[in-house]
Amino acid sequence: MARTIDPIQIINSTKDYRQFLVTVLSPPEKNPRRGRLSEAARRAGLSRSFLSEVLSGKKSLTPSSFLKLQSSLRLPTELKKFFALLVAVEHDSLLPLLSLSTSAQAASQLRELRERLNRKTQGQRSLCPTPQRKVFSVDLFCVFAALGSLSSGETLEGIMHKTNLGRAAVLRALERMQDAGWVNKREERFYASERAFDFEALGPDLSFVQTFAESCALLSRSAQKLSANQDHLLFFSAFSLPSHRVREFRDEARSLLLELLDKYQDDNGTAIKRVTLGIC
Repeated sequence: MARTIDPIQIINSTKDYRQFLVTVLSPPEKNPRRGRLSEAARRAGLSRSFLSEVLSGKKSLTPSSFLKLQSSLRLPTELKKFFALLVAVEHDSLLPLLSLSTSAQAASQLRELRERLNRKTQGQRSLCPTPQRKVFSVDLFCVFAALGSLSSGETLEGIMHKTNLGRAAVLRALERMQDAGWVNKREERFYASERAFDFEALGPDLSFVQTFAESCALLSRSAQKLSANQDHLLFFSAFSLPSHRVREFRDEARSLLLELLDKYQDDNGTAIKRVTLGIC
C-alpha cells in the first residue's frame, strides 16, 4: 500500500529545504505518486546529478533552479510556500523573489506559516487540500487593491475601512493570498508582492469567470440601492453596429477603460471601487 505523507509531520520535523525535498521526493516503493528523483528533475528541467548534489549539500539552489523546482512540485500551494521560505532562510539571493529583505523576515514568515498550517491540517493524514470556508473572488480583488503601495502596505483595519468588508472576510482573503505568495505580512502590516496578481496560483476553486459572475450577482441584488447613490454609476445600453466592427469596438472599449483606470489608479487611495464591464 502506498505511503501517504503527513503534512503535520513535514512542517514540524523539517529543518531545512533539503530534508523537505528528501521527504516529498521519496522513491516509488514508498510513494509511487511522487516518482523517482530523475522524474522530479525531468519535470523541473534540471539534471538528476544537479538535484542529487543539492540534496547532499554539495550544491545550492539558484533563483532560476529554485523557481523551476518549486513549480514542478506536486504539492498544495501552501506547502510550496513553506518550501520557498525554507530556501530563502538559507539563501539571500532568493529573498527578492518573495518580496523579502532579510533572512530574518523569511524565518518570521516561516514560523507564522508553520503555525497556520498546523491549525489547518490538524487531524488530517494526507496532503489533500484543507477544506476552507468560502472565499469570494471579488473580495480577493478588493483586498489586494486595498494593500497600498509596495513600500507602505496596509493594516488589517485599514483594509477593512477601504473595502467595507468584515474582519473574517478580509482575513480569509489575506490568508489565501499569503499561501499563494501574493501577500506578505511584516510587523502587523500586509504588503502586496511585486509579482502580478494571478488567479491560477490561488487554487482551482477561484477563476476570473467566477469573479465576474459574483460581481454581476452583487449588482443584481443591490441595483436599486446602488442607483440611489450618486457615488455609484450603473449603465446599460443596446445599440446596433456593423457586425464586422464588433471586434474593433470591443478592443477600443477595453483600451479606453484601461487608460481611464491607469489615469485614476493610486496605490495610496482611501477608497476601493469595483468596475464590472461586459460587452455581449
